[in-house]
Amino acid sequence: MMELLSDPQVWILLLTLSTIEVVLGIDNLVFISIAVGKLPEHQRNVARKFGIAVACITRIGLLLTLAFL
Repeated sequence: MMELLSDPQVWILLLTLSTIEVVLGIDNLVFISIAVGKLPEHQRNVARKFGIAVACITRIGLLLTLAFL
């Protein structure tokens, strides 16, 4: 375990993955905001929460699949 923490490639991989996650998270928020803006006012809050939940669940599922591989 300690040899993983001292490997620079692991830190670069972690930084790269974190950056990609942040960029994709912002992209999801922008897309959801645009899509939700077209809904009637009373549906926006539920749609926003549902969209963010689906995006998070999908991202976690993809990361778990990647970790498995």
